[in-house]
Amino acid sequence: MTVRDYTERQLKSLPPLTDGGEAYILELDRDQLVKIFKVALQKDHELNPVEKKFKDELLRTKEKKVETLLQARAQSSGIVLPTELVRVDGKFAGYVMKRALNVSPLNDFTKKRFVEGENVTNLEVLKLVESIGETLQRLHNNPLHIIIGDVSARNIIVSTKASRDGSREVYFIDSDSWGIRERNLLPDAYTDPYIPPETIKSKGNGRVALSRGTDRYGYAVLAFYILTRLHPFGGRLDRMGERMSEEDRMRYQISVLSERHKKEIKLPPMAQSWQWMGKELLDGFLQVFEKGNRDSILPLIKDQIKNSKKCSKCGIYYHGRYDSCSVCNPNARYTPLPKPKPPAPPPVQKPAAQPVQKPDSAAKANPPKAGASTPVSTPAQVASPPVNLPPPKLVLDNDGVKSRADKDSYTTSLGQVIHRPSGRTALIAFGDVYFVDSGRYILDVSKLYINVHDANNELTRLDNIMLNSSYAVGGNKLFYVDKSGVLQEVTMSSAGLSYNSQRKYSKPLLAANSKGELFVLECYDDRLVAHYGGRTAEVAHQGGVAECAIKCDEASGTWALIFGVSSGKHRIVVFGNTGVIHDREVARFAAKSLSNLSYAAGKIYGPEDGKIVGTNIATGNMGSFACSVVDPGSRLEFESGGFNIITTDNKLYRFG
Repeated sequence: MTVRDYTERQLKSLPPLTDGGEAYILELDRDQLVKIFKVALQKDHELNPVEKKFKDELLRTKEKKVETLLQARAQSSGIVLPTELVRVDGKFAGYVMKRALNVSPLNDFTKKRFVEGENVTNLEVLKLVESIGETLQRLHNNPLHIIIGDVSARNIIVSTKASRDGSREVYFIDSDSWGIRERNLLPDAYTDPYIPPETIKSKGNGRVALSRGTDRYGYAVLAFYILTRLHPFGGRLDRMGERMSEEDRMRYQISVLSERHKKEIKLPPMAQSWQWMGKELLDGFLQVFEKGNRDSILPLIKDQIKNSKKCSKCGIYYHGRYDSCSVCNPNARYTPLPKPKPPAPPPVQKPAAQPVQKPDSAAKANPPKAGASTPVSTPAQVASPPVNLPPPKLVLDNDGVKSRADKDSYTTSLGQVIHRPSGRTALIAFGDVYFVDSGRYILDVSKLYINVHDANNELTRLDNIMLNSSYAVGGNKLFYVDKSGVLQEVTMSSAGLSYNSQRKYSKPLLAANSKGELFVLECYDDRLVAHYGGRTAEVAHQGGVAECAIKCDEASGTWALIFGVSSGKHRIVVFGNTGVIHDREVARFAAKSLSNLSYAAGKIYGPEDGKIVGTNIATGNMGSFACSVVDPGSRLEFESGGFNIITTDNKLYRFG
């Protein structure tokens, strides 16, 4: 890391370029600029204690950020980063950065005069928005886990000349205000019109929670603003004879795309029509602005670019899934993308048909008991693989992995728990760790309490849980039993935590699927009672449940309860819309834990040595297919027509 030292007198010899809000920008040479924070030049003896504390804390944070960016050498196209640290009279004061030449403010592209004067097409603006989204995505995926915080037009500059294909270089500036989650450094800047309603609500308590989700929201606002020259909560909407403010519109999620209010919102004449956008992109914007979705709209922008067609009459680029220009012809028909059908599970060979035998008198005299409604399957019925499936594909090796919770998270040999999709790391594992709402929340569950960490690592502790009671995590929900025996539901979203007390259950076992739907099993001496989806169903059973697994097939909306019985077999009970659909005893599964099993399309799949065995619950028939990497300790998760397999040695494979 290089350091450039100045005296204050030497610094004054550098030509000033701009005087920003918190810093001076000075010209070092044709290719480099120097950014000096104004507080660094304030004399300590001229400040009161509060001002002195503010100065010290600000410069300490800025210095950590600059040093981190320098040491990481995080240079990348599309961003302006520090190249040298600057000290004035021996103390940190700012940094040197490369100078972007032949650029203009992004805000120019929101001005009708500029866009029309430069003959900028809406396709060129789309490509500009795409470049911004790609740069933001790269920063989010950087090992430092960067959060911009202030995703707005004032912090991005654009090359003045477009390339042959109409694309332009974009540059994110003010990197010293970014958050660096890997170093626990929070973003320290934001712009009100670009932060989501849940963040607006938090401003009142003096804290603004900024995250990758708020960055993606800001990107969507910025994209819509550039593409239409109108803020998504712009225009005029009156209530009780007074104009609603932009902030109130954002708070109550009333955008210009609102179906309910679109006739009441008056748009300014300079606004650009958005009728050329595809239905998927418009719905994507609506989901972000009004439905709380914090996914990136970048894939939808790319789809719009890929399918753009130029109208020979008006010159606009409209989406090609319209049968004609949707600006010239408001009644143009649109063909939406077909929704993908859920894939079927891997095929399982059915055993060869057996000759039908007449039941003997003993069978007639001894009909099957509850729990064995059809003949019990035996291992002799296992068949050879029906098709030549491709070999398992290694997705992640086990280097540095101590254990895997699921396909998306794992614990390192150093005790860190890492969520792969978001890159978030938990350093506070006292029990089981779960990542919820795309990694926005971390749950740390122990026998005594549950810690909930939000995107800014703000902690909420739930210490009223019943000791050694069941809990479940699914979707963006947590379910647990409190000390009084009441089931509690906690919902985690971009708006924060919400709580819902339900009712008391008798010794409940809890399970939840990825949609946050709950299954509750009450265990009595003579029966089991299941509660799910507003329904209740009972099955007779003596002797309690020592080990069980509760699995959900979300495609069919059914739940499978698997547990051991006194005969040494396993019993499978399937619950659906009409109550108990199947109730059958089968040969005991070889899996070391019932949690290693997977349930999909009416079958229970279990790992054995070198193969996966499928049991048809309706018929009891069994079949298998070879899979070289599995053994009874492997965990199976059926997804998208195949299996995610976590092996005993903590490798992750994809099969099928």
